[in-house]
Amino acid sequence: MSDSDRPLQHFPRFAFNPSHHRTYRRSFRCIGDVKLRQSAQSQPQTYYIVDLSEVTDPEGFKAIAPLATPEILAGFGGKYLVRSQDITPVEGVAPKRFVVIAFDTPEHAKAWSEQPGPKAIRAKTAKSRSFIVQGLGQS
Repeated sequence: MSDSDRPLQHFPRFAFNPSHHRTYRRSFRCIGDVKLRQSAQSQPQTYYIVDLSEVTDPEGFKAIAPLATPEILAGFGGKYLVRSQDITPVEGVAPKRFVVIAFDTPEHAKAWSEQPGPKAIRAKTAKSRSFIVQGLGQS
C-alpha cells in the first residue's frame, strides 16, 4: 500500500470518505507545506523583459554574456525563460533579440535591473528597451 493509499486514521476529526481520501491526504499532510504553496500561489512571478531592436556594436555587446549567465541570474532569484534571436513577426516589426527573465518577486527583478554592468554595456552597444512586468497569480 503506497503512502497516498493509506487511510487517514491520524485525522479522527474528519469522517473518512474513500472518494475524498486523496484530497484530505494532500491537504492536511503537512500544514507548513500547504502554507508555502498558498503563499507561492498568491505572489505572481515578475518578469524582466529586454527588447533589443538593434545591436550597434556586436563586438562590444559580447561583453554582456559573462555578466548575465544563468548562474548569476540564479543569485538574484531569476531564470531565463526566453533568450532568442529567432523571432517571427506577426504584427509590426519584431525585435532583433528578445529576453524574458522570471523572478520570484518584484524586488529581485528590480535588483537585477539596477546592476550597472549589463545596463551600461547595453546602452553603449544596442538600441533596446527593458521593463519589469508583473505576472498573473495562480488560481
